[in-house]
Amino acid sequence: MSKVEQRLRDAGFEVPAAQPSIANYVAALEVAGMLYVSGQLPIAGGEVRYRGRVGIDLDIEQGKLAAQLCALNILGQAKMALGDLDRIARCVRLGGFVSCDANFHEQPAVVNGGSDRRGTRRGGTSHARRRRKQRTTFECSGGSRCDFRAEVNGRIHAFRAAPGLTGFNGE
Repeated sequence: MSKVEQRLRDAGFEVPAAQPSIANYVAALEVAGMLYVSGQLPIAGGEVRYRGRVGIDLDIEQGKLAAQLCALNILGQAKMALGDLDRIARCVRLGGFVSCDANFHEQPAVVNGGSDRRGTRRGGTSHARRRRKQRTTFECSGGSRCDFRAEVNGRIHAFRAAPGLTGFNGE
């Protein structure tokens, strides 16, 4: 088990297995030492756990939990792509999309659910972030409606060599 996974486990979290892509794209792609992780949904056990819009169907705390699950799914994708989460030097950027009511303006608080998991793993936040209000639902493959609440994507700098350099793993 990696040091990152142990730190998460000590805080009460588990890195889930990577979820398969729901459309024609790759979930994670490493290029020149950067790992680009596609948007992750609040999926656990093969199903979307949080549906609806924040401010209508969900409150801020539920939104934060959804963003937290998205961030854990980012780590699941990173583990699958890198083989070992201790290869992560740092999270460079998190992007969050929040499905919400037009009058809801607390998107940063919701996306904090994903950023806070970074803080649990490293002891503080040190990444850039983008958040965006999303007022629409999306069409999934097969024409079914995906009425999910949050999506978080990430850019992660990964060590090419074996772990041991000072960085995300806290050494």
